[in-house]
Amino acid sequence: MKYVPIALLTGASAIALAQPQAPLAPRPNGMSPATPSRHLITNATIHTAPGTTLEDTDILIVDGVISAIGTDLAPGTAQVWNIDGAHIYAGFIDPYIEVETPDLPSNAVGTHWSTRITPHDNALNAGLGSDAAESLRAMGFTTAMIAPDSGIFRGWTAVVSTAKDFEEDSLGDPPVYSAHAGQAMGFDRGSWGDRGYPTSHMGVVALMRQTFSDADTRRASGEPADANILDHIHPSDTTFYYDISQELEAALADDVAGEFNHPNIVIVDNGTAHRRLDLFKEMGHPVIVPLTYPETPDVFSVGAVDSVELAELQHYERAPANARWLHNAGLDVALTTSKRRSGEKFWDNLHTAIDKGLPADDALAML
Repeated sequence: MKYVPIALLTGASAIALAQPQAPLAPRPNGMSPATPSRHLITNATIHTAPGTTLEDTDILIVDGVISAIGTDLAPGTAQVWNIDGAHIYAGFIDPYIEVETPDLPSNAVGTHWSTRITPHDNALNAGLGSDAAESLRAMGFTTAMIAPDSGIFRGWTAVVSTAKDFEEDSLGDPPVYSAHAGQAMGFDRGSWGDRGYPTSHMGVVALMRQTFSDADTRRASGEPADANILDHIHPSDTTFYYDISQELEAALADDVAGEFNHPNIVIVDNGTAHRRLDLFKEMGHPVIVPLTYPETPDVFSVGAVDSVELAELQHYERAPANARWLHNAGLDVALTTSKRRSGEKFWDNLHTAIDKGLPADDALAML
């Protein structure tokens, strides 16, 4: 069975969404390439939505936008692509890909005394990277939200295209759909050896609360926005993505959000939410779920069995059903390719989740 991912844009072509070139930058050498503006895809199986499929259907694309869907569409001047019944669906979206942003200067005006408080950082300072983009494209993902990978207040996320760089400079760069999609949050802490405060969950939450309180105080004072990093914290109109390393950190994120009346938070799970399913259901926050499963526990000798804890065995059994249980609890669930162990394959793990009861149409919707 063949599958063809297509990035579908509304209202403008992909070229029109490309980033404008700086006026003082050197002009591209040569003429702009000829780019056909009309394409007719014929004999396709089209998945217009999860659970909705059209057989032997044509798609007419004009200037990067779907103009018509039907049977026996007149090609006119369009370039015709007969794909012999291949399946077409909208490009998938990965909602959370971590990127390593460069270190920001610690002595800049308005920065925080803690290097873990960097809400002014931006994932676009690193970008998705060609290798990660290529890997995502190979799995059918046309869009990804990238997020800084470390800290407590980690900085701005961004929604970007996974398209490869255009060969012609005159076409600009692949589009950035949103440069400030939300604030990435985490529970990073130092070790006791390096004395890097905070060194505990208690300290992380205290620093989160103090930073939110400081931002509220600054905003209430009416001071004009300047280079102070606290000006990047806007709780009322910002979505906060809390990246957790264990399920109880979700409860800490919920407590902080409740204390400061943050209406929009998303939990980026680590695959163990099933251990506290009632808690996640009660909180009701959307959850980004990685498809990562633990290795098979070593229970092949008497001595090995004695060293395996019950929680490890339970996680091994339940992890493949994690997404299904969260979905059945009534939560909004999205799937991410991130946080997989080395050697794990996303599609293999997705098929395992479906084998464990996750309906295929729901899995498609989560992508």
